Amino acid sequence: MPDKLNSQMQGGDFGGRPPAKIATFEIPPDRFVCSVCRAMVSQAARVLPHMSAYVCLNCAAKPENAPIREAEVVNKSFSPWSESEVALLSDYQLSKVFLPFVCNSEHRLIAKSNGFVCPECVGFKVPWAYSWMLCPDWKLMR
Repeated sequence: MPDKLNSQMQGGDFGGRPPAKIATFEIPPDRFVCSVCRAMVSQAARVLPHMSAYVCLNCAAKPENAPIREAEVVNKSFSPWSESEVALLSDYQLSKVFLPFVCNSEHRLIAKSNGFVCPECVGFKVPWAYSWMLCPDWKLMR
């Protein structure tokens, strides 16, 4: 298995069953549904950083399906964010149409002025959002 994919493997799935809720934390499932071939597999890589979309390792080996690493994302807007921007990001996180930002344990992140934070995993923070998320036009795509 390539090192690039090993470093990107996370828990959770896309199109499959949700993580099981146990006490105050979530345990990602032991199976993933590939967003390309729709196969259920035991190992997968995130398609996009901090989002619950996965691709199986067979599909990820093809260049057109290769996962995007966080360093490759060029349309980032870094915090601090204004109150109106935090409100837009909060709306995005609650959207039923778009994949929310999540931590490594699949907890939905909360938008704060200094970045996305995990309500369950102490210290987990993502200091950026996609630039288009800070413009209200994304709401028209719902």
